[in-house]
Amino acid sequence: TTFNGSALAYARDHRTHHKWTDQEQDPKNPSRGMFYAHIGWWLLKKKDIVKHYGKKLPFDDLYDDPLLKFQHKFYIPLAFVFGLVLPTIIPWCLWRESLLTAFLLLGPLRICVVLHHLFTVNSLAHYVGWRPYDRFMRPTENRLVIYLSLGEGNHNYHHTFPWDYASGETAFWESYNPSTLFIHFFRCIGLAYDLKKPSAELIQQVIERKGIPEYFAKRNNKNLCYRIIRGGLDWTVGLMTSLWTVVAIIVFKALTAQNMILIDNRLEPYLGPYLLDLNNYWPSGNLIVFY
Repeated sequence: TTFNGSALAYARDHRTHHKWTDQEQDPKNPSRGMFYAHIGWWLLKKKDIVKHYGKKLPFDDLYDDPLLKFQHKFYIPLAFVFGLVLPTIIPWCLWRESLLTAFLLLGPLRICVVLHHLFTVNSLAHYVGWRPYDRFMRPTENRLVIYLSLGEGNHNYHHTFPWDYASGETAFWESYNPSTLFIHFFRCIGLAYDLKKPSAELIQQVIERKGIPEYFAKRNNKNLCYRIIRGGLDWTVGLMTSLWTVVAIIVFKALTAQNMILIDNRLEPYLGPYLLDLNNYWPSGNLIVFY
């Protein structure tokens, strides 16, 4: 968790945001400026007009869900336990990380980075990018936001077809979209169902009526092989961008010849024969260390 509020509160605000996008009733109202859309709305109390119009929308399905109600009621203690305590204790117990380092990296730093990645959906994706599905609205398609938010930067599409569970037209293998892959996983085990998606015919009709058809001309002419290769490259770039903090730490440790992976020495008889040879490829010679 990143102390961004309960799932119930987020869903409530998100519905209000979609109902009155870029208007005074919108709790994130990007028309008030990029800073406000990015984090200002999160730091300030909601305006009375936002509360008033928010009450006009139905939220019975949210308040009737016992799990959502539980998380909403006990959000603060749950956020502290799962957002600060456990992330700090796990590396301290499993690989002897210092408590201070574990807390700072997996507490405040992680929360700050993840929140700002998420907030780019409200700011950058309402100002910078393409509007191929509906050129008359503010939300855009922004590649950087797609990478930072794990697939949520297809914002022009998302606001044009808000009922699409995938928040993007293309399949998850064709473009970087971990959020959709996550939903697919839960559909496979029966925890996600009744997933909705607009038909290809409807999407094309909307594009021709208020979008930019020329934007899609080249894409529609690409064969399957090209789409698979492009998808693989997009996932590679997306993962490296999303995990830029992890990549930065790995690069720093490589340049400073530090140990990378610490494993309990009780596992050495089982893993040592397979892993220790990897040390030959690490600058310090200690990529894998059993302690």
